This record gives sequence, C-alpha cells and structure tokens, in this order.
Amino acid sequence: MATELAPEPLEIAGYRATLHFATARDDFDSVLSVYNYYGHAYRNSTPAETDADLTVRLFEETGKEVARRQCPVATGDTAHIRMSEVYPEFRGLVATTMVPRGRMGRLSKREGIPSRPIATSYFMLYERHGKFRDFSHELFLARDSVDPKVAEWASLIYLDEGMRAGVVIMNNRPLCVGLEYGSQAEIAVGTLDGGQITPPHRLSLPPGGSVLAMLDEVFPDLGVPTDGRAWSVVVRGTHIEQPMTIHLHASGDFNLHHF
Repeated sequence: MATELAPEPLEIAGYRATLHFATARDDFDSVLSVYNYYGHAYRNSTPAETDADLTVRLFEETGKEVARRQCPVATGDTAHIRMSEVYPEFRGLVATTMVPRGRMGRLSKREGIPSRPIATSYFMLYERHGKFRDFSHELFLARDSVDPKVAEWASLIYLDEGMRAGVVIMNNRPLCVGLEYGSQAEIAVGTLDGGQITPPHRLSLPPGGSVLAMLDEVFPDLGVPTDGRAWSVVVRGTHIEQPMTIHLHASGDFNLHHF
C-alpha cells in the first residue's frame, strides 16, 4: 500500500517548483540531474548559505503525488535522481525545488513590484533499453491560478515505416483542487502547407496530470506521409505546459524533447 504524502506547498521562501516529464516504463528510465549553481549566482554569499536542499516530487498521470525524494546538494555539486529508484514504473510530472540554506532573494528587484518566484533549473536524461539516450532541460514554473487562456504550440513529426511519433501533454497546476484547474486540450495533425489531416482529438487532464499519446493510437488511420517524411502536429489547451514530441525508432533509438 502506498504511503499517503503530506500536502506540502510547491513554493518555499520564494523558490517555486519547476516541472518536467519523466518516464520509467516500457524499457525507459529517466534521470534528473541538478547542479547547485547558487555559488555562482550569489557570489557574495558563503557556502553555508549557498548549500541547498533539493526536493523532487513525482505526480503520476492522474495528477496524484506518489513519491518524494529529498537530499542536500552542496555548493558546486550535482545530484542525480533516477526515477525508477524513487518509484518503479513511474510516468508523469516531476516537480523539483532546490532551495539554498540562506534563502536569498532575487538579485535584481524592481521598486514597488513584488519579487517573482525563483525557478530551479535542471536537466532530465532519458534512457531506453539501457543504451539509447536523449536529454532535455526545463524552466517551467508550477502555477496555482485559474487562467482561461488557450495556449497553442506546433512542431514537426517525422514518420516512416520504421518510426512512431507521439506527444506529451502536461497540466501545470499540480496540487490545485477543483475542476477549474484541469486542462481541456486537443491534438491535431496537418500537412506542412497548412492542410488538415485529422480532426482534433480532445482530451481532459486533471491538475498535475499528464499523458503520453502515440499518434498511431490516437489516430489509427493516420498512415505515413506520401509527399515526404514530415507532418505538423498542433497541441492547444488550457493550463498546459510546453508539450514534447517523442519519436521511437525501430532500432530502439528515440528522441524526446520540447516543441
């Protein structure tokens, strides 16, 4: 039986968690790597102040927090957190916060304007079959407000008989409670000259929820481009972070990166 985690906030002393996607399922694993750069950012502070505490929180595809890992990161050191060791078979959203012991604020401040939260920067290394690798960075803050605005991104997908493509969509309101914090999103595939190949595929995500949607499963009749190897894919929705494309090669190699 999984241990119930205390509902702690995602912001500590002005340092707010930043979000990324990770998977440790279907022969994948993911390794979060975060370097304690506060000694460079706060040059007038002592190592005792720039030494930091790292908190990594895992939210499965339903948005439920299922695991948490905390560890110290000394000034100039790097922490590597392997998702399969924190929570086997995990797939979903990762929220990461690195807070310096000195709790220093922003270096530049505008008079009369409240200080914006400080984001934690890190990398996610993806592995497949233990030998194929790709990595991605992030700097996307977890949000906690209702915003009716629809965000939209477009990217290219490459398809042939030896490759599958998909998209990752993430709701960026983890721990928020209420239907108004969910995501109403859609995926559509088109030609490079703006033509439409598929009708929009609509889906809903709970707060902190995510989905890895392979296009040949979402659109079973999609097929392969006849006039080249590339199509466009558009993802739009509310309360979603910049999506990712995933390409799986028959050889086992892959690519997983932000639009």
